[in-house]
Amino acid sequence: MGWERFHASCRRHLRLPGEDFAATLEYFRSNRDAALLGPPPRRNSLADSLMQAMARMPVEAREIALQRYSTLDLDDLLKPPPGRARVSLYLLLLSAMLILMVSIFSLFVLPSLQSFYAAAGHVLPEFSQQVMRWAPLLAVGVLLLAGYVLASAQALRGLLPSAGSSVATGRLAWLLPSALRAQGARVRALVASPALAVDDPALKHELAAMESEGLLLSEELRAILRLQSQGLQRLAESFSVGLLLLLSLAVVTSIATFLIAIYLPIFRMGSSL
Repeated sequence: MGWERFHASCRRHLRLPGEDFAATLEYFRSNRDAALLGPPPRRNSLADSLMQAMARMPVEAREIALQRYSTLDLDDLLKPPPGRARVSLYLLLLSAMLILMVSIFSLFVLPSLQSFYAAAGHVLPEFSQQVMRWAPLLAVGVLLLAGYVLASAQALRGLLPSAGSSVATGRLAWLLPSALRAQGARVRALVASPALAVDDPALKHELAAMESEGLLLSEELRAILRLQSQGLQRLAESFSVGLLLLLSLAVVTSIATFLIAIYLPIFRMGSSL
């Protein structure tokens, strides 16, 4: 969900001098002009929380916040990284393939090979026996790994703030690296800065140092948001690549392990003939 309705509601209030802000909040939460500006975000989403915060502000401070938001284009500044949906699809397909492959080898292929080998009067090599013995544990590990990867991908999708996202970074954010979480919280704080005070001590110190140099946050917010959003996208892309590499390594390792476990008895049997 985009920020179009939020920005339009801010501009609407500025163009209707004297109107009570409750009417603007009611318009923002209504379905009026939904075909043009999109439906209203859910209650207590990030955009809705910003509107509620501005409703509690003194009139003069609220007018300043509305002016800042009316001149920003948060959809342009907070563009999701290109290919995010494709990466999520790759992760989903790799996870499904890994789970399916381990399940088939553990439940069908290796037990059939053991029965065939025993009927021929041979004993499975030690490596193949160990793979069969540890196959259930390997299947559980694969399920846990796939679950972690998919949950991390879901947490990553909710990290970049959108109008319909929650105020916090989400319940699954603890799965992400601390640097990625910190950058996501930093971007959210900057998005909310016209309406809410910045709570992050490090960011607050940096902004105070910038203003001591004669630069105003109100004038530099657009550039700061763009730069910080790009930094968040770079961190998210690096983490996504890491997830892909982790799953790819698990797939290659599983394939190699099972192939050795299957072909080693066949080679042994062939050499004994």
